[in-house]
Amino acid sequence: MKHATVYRVYVGLTTQDGVDISAEEAGTATLTALSEVGVKGATILKGLGVWEGNVEECFVVEVVASPPASLSGEMHSVALRLKRDLNQAAVLLTSAPAQSEVV
Repeated sequence: MKHATVYRVYVGLTTQDGVDISAEEAGTATLTALSEVGVKGATILKGLGVWEGNVEECFVVEVVASPPASLSGEMHSVALRLKRDLNQAAVLLTSAPAQSEVV
């Protein structure tokens, strides 16, 4: 196992104007944002989130980078791009240390 960093971007599936975002639109925006910064692999998870007291559908983009912290700037760019393109008031970007191995 190698030391790595797991980045997650949490994005609501409702715009800041209250308009629902389709899974297709979210997927296209995510693929565009990731490919622009050279990320070749990610996992997208669908879920429920809470923002300002409201429950909404959301998705989480997860990217594992090894060596650790090697994609910090790129994932910040992805988060900003998704915020803009999907008309979000905010998105959440997190990072955490991890161990990874491609088998």
